[in-house]
Amino acid sequence: MLENEVFDKLEKLFPNQINDIERKALKQAYKDIEHNWETNCPPKRTEIKYLLICEAPPANGKYFYSGIKTNLLTTVWKTFFDDSPKDINKAYHCFAKIGFLLVDTLPYAMNYNGHRNNPEYYELIVSCLDWWIKKLNNNFTFSDDLKIAFGFNNNALNVIIALNSKICLNQNKNKKFHTICPNCISATSAGQPSRNKLKSIFNSPQMTCP
Repeated sequence: MLENEVFDKLEKLFPNQINDIERKALKQAYKDIEHNWETNCPPKRTEIKYLLICEAPPANGKYFYSGIKTNLLTTVWKTFFDDSPKDINKAYHCFAKIGFLLVDTLPYAMNYNGHRNNPEYYELIVSCLDWWIKKLNNNFTFSDDLKIAFGFNNNALNVIIALNSKICLNQNKNKKFHTICPNCISATSAGQPSRNKLKSIFNSPQMTCP
């Protein structure tokens, strides 16, 4: 990730909001979020079968891999399992065992509501493509039958356009292009990922936590 370039795009998207104090806070939040992601996502070299591509860590701090039960985590859990997640660490273990991974397309925890139709938002998306795709390919391999879902509508549409409807991911020692399209979007009209849509996209059976 080209940090200065990303902050330049953020400053255009959020004029008069990204001062030195805010920049320092965003950098620290980014370090904490990356630590949580590395700690609680599947171990390196895990073969990923289900990939959920989301926008960014929420500005309220309720991040999927932060070690607390969030609405998004519960939705994803119920996509695969019949019960409710009681132990958050066990939930992360179960997600790893079935090959589920969540990744964000933007590194900084900002409130992007009301900004996603701006040209600067698309420019920000483009600036961050290498960051998150390299993060995937440097840490994981991907199943021949990989299922990809997007969590949020406008974010997904911008990513799909920026990647020309395909994403290149490691598959064993080779690379494979996976098609991405609006049918991969799991958000409802309310703007949040839906268990039913995720279940349909992932074609996931109900499982027992390993």
